[in-house]
Amino acid sequence: MIVFLYKITTRQNNKMYGILCIESEVQIMKNETIELRKDFLKQFDNYIINVIGDEAFIDLWLMCGLPDEYTEEDLDFIANDDVEWNNVVDLFSRICKQAGSY
Repeated sequence: MIVFLYKITTRQNNKMYGILCIESEVQIMKNETIELRKDFLKQFDNYIINVIGDEAFIDLWLMCGLPDEYTEEDLDFIANDDVEWNNVVDLFSRICKQAGSY
């Protein structure tokens, strides 16, 4: 495991204080993965609604995938939970196959 060390200095009462922060590569990769997952969720939603466009598939997606007018909290919840993420990806895949666009 690679560990990144950061030194943060701050001045209080004309004295310098150094704080050593440690962040592992694993945490940085997890943050990047979560952001990528959130982007994918937005793209999945756009594809089902605007490309596939079938009302039955859209209704299924809105009930079991991303809710209508989803929030950032909805994206965070799905992106942070591996089980939820896998369920949504599986649903997207099944919808695409059934719609004949996969």
